[in-house]
Amino acid sequence: MYNPSHYPVDVFPDVLRDAIIALHEDTQFPVEMIGSTLLAATSLALQPLVEVISPYSTDKAEPCSLFLLTLADSGEGKGPIYEKIMAPFTAFMAEMQKEYKEQLDIYKKDHATWSVISKGLNRSLMKASRDGEDCETEASLFREHLDNEPVCPTPFEMLNNDNSPVGLIEQLDRYPYAGCFSSEAMTFFSGYLKDNLALLNQLWSDEDYSYNRKGRSILLSGCRLSILLMTQPSEFERYVQRQGARDILNGFLARFLITGTISTRAQRKTNLNQERSEIALNKVFVFFNDFLEKQKAMYYDKSITPKVLRLSEEAKEVFKSRKEQHNALTAKNQRWEHITKFISKAENQAIRISALFNYYSESDISAVAVNDAFTLTEWHLNQAAHYFYESSESFQLKQDVYDLFIQIKKRFERQGGNIKFTDLQTGQFCICSRHPWQPFLRYEVTQYAPGRLRGNKKTEPAFNELINLGLIMTISYPPSSEIYVALSSYDVNGNILPLNSPSTLFRIHQVRNNSVRPSDNYDLSRLSW
Repeated sequence: MYNPSHYPVDVFPDVLRDAIIALHEDTQFPVEMIGSTLLAATSLALQPLVEVISPYSTDKAEPCSLFLLTLADSGEGKGPIYEKIMAPFTAFMAEMQKEYKEQLDIYKKDHATWSVISKGLNRSLMKASRDGEDCETEASLFREHLDNEPVCPTPFEMLNNDNSPVGLIEQLDRYPYAGCFSSEAMTFFSGYLKDNLALLNQLWSDEDYSYNRKGRSILLSGCRLSILLMTQPSEFERYVQRQGARDILNGFLARFLITGTISTRAQRKTNLNQERSEIALNKVFVFFNDFLEKQKAMYYDKSITPKVLRLSEEAKEVFKSRKEQHNALTAKNQRWEHITKFISKAENQAIRISALFNYYSESDISAVAVNDAFTLTEWHLNQAAHYFYESSESFQLKQDVYDLFIQIKKRFERQGGNIKFTDLQTGQFCICSRHPWQPFLRYEVTQYAPGRLRGNKKTEPAFNELINLGLIMTISYPPSSEIYVALSSYDVNGNILPLNSPSTLFRIHQVRNNSVRPSDNYDLSRLSW
């Protein structure tokens, strides 16, 4: 199996794991894309049927719906994989649509008959009233008839293709479980649904949503929404550039499990026999069809309630430990410091996944199941960390360091200015012309810094980083208090000294401090004198 992204296939239940591997080996499409699509389909199939008790509570259950975003270039197999995995859902929705049409046809006939009878009873009531007769009998028959008006059936709509907030709200009002699934998600990113992030956020978080427009009031309560968006990375990056900062801040994108795919095109060989994956998928479809039949029963019988799972005591300890590890990795200079919003949702993602994978369990969710769910969640967190790295403070600081270094280097290279110092032999205060690569006045750093870094507060973080990298230092020449920037050099004993200083009588103000580590992974070729 070609798995360069180290997607944790082994944490899936056996039947799903076997399908992921078989589909990958038959199609040679990215394994992470296959796994994420199967995970989304599992969420869609089970979201009406299972809930999980929060480990923080003894009775509060939360939904198991998931939002997934898969980023894959054209030709990586988004469409074919989506079509294969969603086949039972397509067949089920066609079956339910057929039933709806049959019920609608019966309703139309029943209602037409009801209307004829209604008119007759209405005429009888009116006649009795005109003739001054006792019309209580006619009125009673008419009221009874009105109470028995045939009810128009509602269509079963599992997937929302409207891409508008009102369309989704009205669909959930008819049936409180839905999915926004697309193998070409530009319709979502260019549609209006994404503009009502409060609706989407509240559905993920199991919060009530109130809609009041044009005299119509709808309260969505206990509704469930699963999302699978598959799109090209370039399209998603354009979306992030347009709206990403706002969406990340309000937590919308943080509710997604993000999957970035690594291309397999160079390794693919044509395989005309895909029997192995068909057999493996059919085993998955046995479960999906069972879930869908249970959804159908719930659709017609509103008294059916979802199964509620809870974590075992051992699983709660695993939950606590993994959550603490997550929090530690959000500290400064740690790999998740810039995705704290994603981290805040990760614990929910993990227990939802563990419940989906343990639907048939008759006991509490085990420690192993929770640990596996966290492993899968952490893989997705690393994906988010990669895709949103350029929005991180660490990335921005590095860009500032590179840009400020260029300006400081140019100033070192350029002659000009004076250096004021005390001659060690004569004790006299001297002023000499400054030559290239000699110290220059500290205020010039701010003066010649890139526009976005003008001002001491903006310049200081990048300037201090250059000091901690051991590239520069600041000094003064007593008795003058003027601060100079000097190139750092080292003597034979490893002491840091200013390079090309006109005097050996100086005071060091800022120098590399081994206790303060700069950020990692600098491109040192961009920081070379």
